Amino acid sequence: MSERSDGVRDRSADVLPDALAMAGARPARLSTFTGGGDWALRFGRSGQVKVVAVEEGACWVRPGPAEPVLLRAGEAYLLSGVDYVTASDPAVRPGDGAAAARGPARYEAGTGPVTVRMVGSALRFADAGGARLLLDGQPPARKLRGGVAATLSLLAAEATADGRAGEALRRHLSHALYLQVFRSSALADALREPGVGAALLALHERPAEPWTVARLAAVARLSRTVFATRFTALVGMPPMRYLLRRRIAGADAELAAGRTVASVAGRWGYASESAFSAAYKRVTGHPPGARMAHPFRYDSPTSAPPVLPGRRGRPLPG
Repeated sequence: MSERSDGVRDRSADVLPDALAMAGARPARLSTFTGGGDWALRFGRSGQVKVVAVEEGACWVRPGPAEPVLLRAGEAYLLSGVDYVTASDPAVRPGDGAAAARGPARYEAGTGPVTVRMVGSALRFADAGGARLLLDGQPPARKLRGGVAATLSLLAAEATADGRAGEALRRHLSHALYLQVFRSSALADALREPGVGAALLALHERPAEPWTVARLAAVARLSRTVFATRFTALVGMPPMRYLLRRRIAGADAELAAGRTVASVAGRWGYASESAFSAAYKRVTGHPPGARMAHPFRYDSPTSAPPVLPGRRGRPLPG
């Protein structure tokens, strides 16, 4: 691998927080599970991305037709758009997972003393195209690095906390969870490609510059046509659309923090307040003034976006 591509790879973690904002990562939706004795539950395929972690005991997870994987306390697993079975033993015949629900976010299975406790989370995104940037090219099921289970446990402990403090804690913990889960992602793969990776870094480090496809192609050291084609194939959207999403996501965070529309517009590359307002509303579905007046009302900068297709044209529900 060249020195240049090594540098791109090493910077990928710096871009991930921006990508989560562009995808409209929302606070995670938590659920808990307790099991005792022999049990097995089947959950059907859905468009959601799920993370399951074992807090106490151990259990098996079998994604689709793959071989079952044993999860012990402190381990977590990612499931994206695939049916799966969780069980005390792979030999137990699974029942319907929905029948184990004991409330909107609580599941129980088996009989006798509790031998396993789990916590799960549905990861939600407001924007389908941005989410595909994180998910495309990744296996539909994989064991996650250490630390994810601990973060999920903290989220579960704060699930019923009241007031602004509880909401803030859930948002921060959710953000930490997403960063842990998507350290490996399609975005990281795109950043490892020397030409497209260099252009992506430029867009994230200097989003307010007057970028054009030609200028980005020069950064990538590719012809304009080759660059545009390769960027779209790897990232899932054309360069100028990606730049728009990057600018609006960054500006949205500043609006929520109390900056004025006029100050934000200039900082993110817009010549006038009206030009910024039009672009912001086109992406989010609401004017920037609404974000300033209600900073906690909208889950993300793309809470009501036009649906952008992913690389395979698959929408991802929030």
